[in-house]
Amino acid sequence: EPPPPGTPWARNPSRFKEMLTPDGDRVVEALIQIGAERGKTPAQVAIAWLISRPGISAAMIGPDAPEHVDENIGGVGWELGDGELQRLDEVSAYAVNTAQIIGT
Repeated sequence: EPPPPGTPWARNPSRFKEMLTPDGDRVVEALIQIGAERGKTPAQVAIAWLISRPGISAAMIGPDAPEHVDENIGGVGWELGDGELQRLDEVSAYAVNTAQIIGT
């Protein structure tokens, strides 16, 4: 399936195809499911997950439209539970080595 028109992915469809692997899909599915359970969007869950990491104090976001700013703000001011964090860490383990990212 091609990337949605008008998105950053549509400007670089080869990168879209490269990133949407079965492993990447498991991360997206977890973000969607946790978001549905929490009344949050997948992007909000991803931001909350990111800022929960040791050594991370801010999420660098690049909204393309004013409504994206509003959505991204919904990623702060709440926390994921331990089980949710563990699930996201497990499904992303193929791509993320936290020790290398934060230098510990």
